[in-house]
This record gives sequence, C-alpha cells and structure tokens, in this order.
Amino acid sequence: MALQSSKTTLENVLPAMDFILELLEMGKERFKDDEFMSSCINSAWAKLDKYYNLTSDTPAYAAAVVLHPAFKWEYIESTWDADWVPDAKRAVQELWEKDYQPANIPGVIAPVAQSSNPSDPNRYTEWKHGKQALR
Repeated sequence: MALQSSKTTLENVLPAMDFILELLEMGKERFKDDEFMSSCINSAWAKLDKYYNLTSDTPAYAAAVVLHPAFKWEYIESTWDADWVPDAKRAVQELWEKDYQPANIPGVIAPVAQSSNPSDPNRYTEWKHGKQALR
C-alpha cells in the first residue's frame, strides 16, 4: 500500500525491490526447515530477482535514485553489492552525457531533446534553454 498513490515515481522502484528482497532473505533463514515455505520464498526471490536484473537494462532506475535528494549515491553504495556500483555509476554518467549534459559552447546551451528532423528545431526547447543560468 505504501507505493500505491499518484505520487509513486521511479525512484521508489529499486528501494521497494531491495526491501522485498531483504524480507525474502529473512524468510529464507526463518523457514529454512519448512519445505513448503522455503520453496515459496525461493520462487518469490527468483521472480523478483528476474525483474530486479531487468532494471539494469536502463540507467533510469539508478539515476532516479541518485537524483533523489534523500538517496543520492549513498543509497546505492550502502545497499548494493560493491561490484555493481561502478557499472551503475558508468551507466548514469553515460545517460547524462548522452541525453542531458549541455554542450560546452560558451554562451550557448544545447537543447536537451533533439528533434527527429535536425532542420526543424523545437522553438520551446531553444527558448527554455536560453533562459537557463550559464553558471
């Protein structure tokens, strides 16, 4: 229920999955001698792990966590396996450079979104970027 609202956004996906995985890990230990419960917990863990792994197909999930003021990189560094962090950092950096970083031309800020037809610029995007602070 905590994630059912109109305010639930992408930065909640990985923490929610981490929380559920933590509960499943505790359940594995608690029910290690219960054949039925162990099987159920292992099935749930495998299914969640499948979807968790799919989040690495796009850096948007990690970027959403990192850009959230309450999480930043500290969340990922304290929660994830240390071997995963460099790949996440590299993916978020590449996302930034590819889609969001302004061009380094003095006095000119490149539009974030490129038009599908380069000869047809988006006037709103150009106007908006002209209003941004240069520092």
